[in-house]
Amino acid sequence: MPTGTRITPAVRATSGARKSESPALARILWIIGPGEGGFAGVPGSHKSNFPLPDDFRYFRTTGPWLQQVPIRAGSALIFSEALTHGTLPWSAEHERRSLLYKYCPGYMSWSTKYPVTSDAPEADFTPRQQRILESPYYEPGERAPVVDGND
Repeated sequence: MPTGTRITPAVRATSGARKSESPALARILWIIGPGEGGFAGVPGSHKSNFPLPDDFRYFRTTGPWLQQVPIRAGSALIFSEALTHGTLPWSAEHERRSLLYKYCPGYMSWSTKYPVTSDAPEADFTPRQQRILESPYYEPGERAPVVDGND
């Protein structure tokens, strides 16, 4: 893959099934009521073949196309990173708390700097732990499987 190639999260249809290359899960720890802010997205934007205008993408212009998601504590919000999403200003009396889990294919990266196992030599990582903690990269055939069937 050429250096500087822009990879964007995608949702693809294959054999009649939709598959997300970049699912995310937000575990909500405090209730988020209607109009209190927090997570918001543009429904259907993950399936668009056309760029979203910047005023919509950066929430500079809001309207009925932008949906805030009220959700109960303990719930999970599952979405694709391909969905145009972000955070509306928080207005609730309590703090906003959630845990965010993201899956990212090996050829994509959320950061340019990742910790490496050599940063903590005293940890004595197993070979499997070292594979799990590898920084993202894409080199077909080079990456060792994390699960080999014996795990």
